[in-house]
Amino acid sequence: MCCNRAMPLDPGELAAVGTDLARLAELLRVAELRLPGLGSDRFAAERDEVLRTIDTYLRPRIAAPESPLVAAIVGASGVGKSTLLNSLAQAPIAPTGVVRPTTQRPTVWGDSSHSEGFWLAFSARLTRHLGVAIDPALAADHLTEHLTVIDTPPLGRPGTASVANQAVSLSDLCIFVTTPGRYADSLAWDFLKRSRRRAVPILFVLNRLPPDLERQDAILGDFARRLHQRELLAAPDPSLLFGIAEGEVDRQLEALSSDAVGTVRKELAEISDPVYRQGLVDETVYATARMIVERARALTRPMAAEQTVAHDLLGAVARCYENEASDLDEQVSRGLLGPAVVGEDWSEAANDVAGIVTRRAGAAAHAAAAFWGRRPESAALVDVAGPDLWRHGSTTSNAVKLALDSWRSGLEAMVTTHARPGRLRWFGSHDRATELLWRTALSGWRTLPRRLARKFTKGGRGLLATARAELSEALRSSLATDAERFTRYLGTAGAPNDPYAAIVDRAVLLDARLDALAEEFAVPPGEEAEEGEPAIAADGGPVVAIRISEGSTAEVLGGDAIYHRIEPPSAGDEAISQSEAVLGESP
Repeated sequence: MCCNRAMPLDPGELAAVGTDLARLAELLRVAELRLPGLGSDRFAAERDEVLRTIDTYLRPRIAAPESPLVAAIVGASGVGKSTLLNSLAQAPIAPTGVVRPTTQRPTVWGDSSHSEGFWLAFSARLTRHLGVAIDPALAADHLTEHLTVIDTPPLGRPGTASVANQAVSLSDLCIFVTTPGRYADSLAWDFLKRSRRRAVPILFVLNRLPPDLERQDAILGDFARRLHQRELLAAPDPSLLFGIAEGEVDRQLEALSSDAVGTVRKELAEISDPVYRQGLVDETVYATARMIVERARALTRPMAAEQTVAHDLLGAVARCYENEASDLDEQVSRGLLGPAVVGEDWSEAANDVAGIVTRRAGAAAHAAAAFWGRRPESAALVDVAGPDLWRHGSTTSNAVKLALDSWRSGLEAMVTTHARPGRLRWFGSHDRATELLWRTALSGWRTLPRRLARKFTKGGRGLLATARAELSEALRSSLATDAERFTRYLGTAGAPNDPYAAIVDRAVLLDARLDALAEEFAVPPGEEAEEGEPAIAADGGPVVAIRISEGSTAEVLGGDAIYHRIEPPSAGDEAISQSEAVLGESP
């Protein structure tokens, strides 16, 4: 990859990528794992991080590729982030002091030449995504004409660490600041690991180095080796880092001298120069989008696993309830539900039947809960549900009564359909026939009473069979309603509208679009990039060389790391910086 493209990526192709990313985000928003045993918390955290990257960086950047670069200054408390910002601006932009943390909320250093509408929209976006108000500091500075810098609250502080991570998620560049006493902290590595998954370029600043040059070299070399070991640097080369020696702070400006941070400022100026920045934006958008596709595809793997597990769990529930439903069918067909209903009215008979069905629902629920409790993927769901999942639902009895009432109401039409012509013409005979029919269907009688049977075709045998078949269906429906309690605990897992397949399809489409964009970076096989010509091997291969400003830049894409390095034109010219930007790996 390169950062000196003569032409920006095609706006239409970028817009199509943005549209597909928006659709991918819609699918991911409703994707979830309901089985704790499959890592639902980790899944939700990863999904939310992917969504943040789409919503806070990719879509806004694709919509406004020409807007200023955004750089987030990040580091632990007390490493000199605010002093660095003040030193770059040579003005007291951010508060500094001995009380930690001095930066309580983000400070934004931007250019006053941009319109009020731009800053209102930018501030609203930051406040919305960071969850905190920001302190704007606008000035007329050559550096901020194409660059906006965010000084973030420190990592590792309750209530502020997430702000720094959020700021990085919407930035084109991260300026990671640490000191000789802090760069080995696990806090730093945790943050860098997360940032690498975001694919944001990182400039490493090692602040407060001792004045002794030999000690500086040793510290820079150790930090470079540690970064390389963690695949954050392509080579263990200390010249790829920014070192700032301990110096006197101007108490009025709360800043170091401009010379002390000259190499950092010069690199930021080169990065944000219009000749260079468009390439950086294009490549960061491309790399980030590619990483997002891979992470979205990775999210589908536990979703697919959950579908398989959910299918087994729901299959077990279906079997438990089917066993009870089959026994009910047998009872209905043999007329064993209500042997004593002859002396009862409908309300009493319905209560008796509802009790039978409800007890069977409880037996099915207990068997299903026991099966779930034995599976590690679903045992936590049983614990969350508590005792309610082990017994019938609280509304099952009433649901059965309603189903029975509906069945009884349907018998009236059934009687009319099966009656022989003229046999139910007497007043009240229709109601009497309906009553005898429900009693017969619930009782142990195998046929209708003779005085009733002769009023129907075929002696009412078809009428009784139909009534009992519909009774079985009504009772089965009540059991199925009780079983839905288990389905609700699994959410959409295994359902026809599960977003799993749609996410896979959208990832395939995005891959194709990004492949087309990659061709715009490619050098035809067998050709070499000319000096100043941006290039990337068509197969994503490793080497690019270009020139920007007065320094020559070599950029290497190898495996998981990208860096660029600005070499001085002469060995004695210390004003030219040697710097590096690292692009993180995809998971």
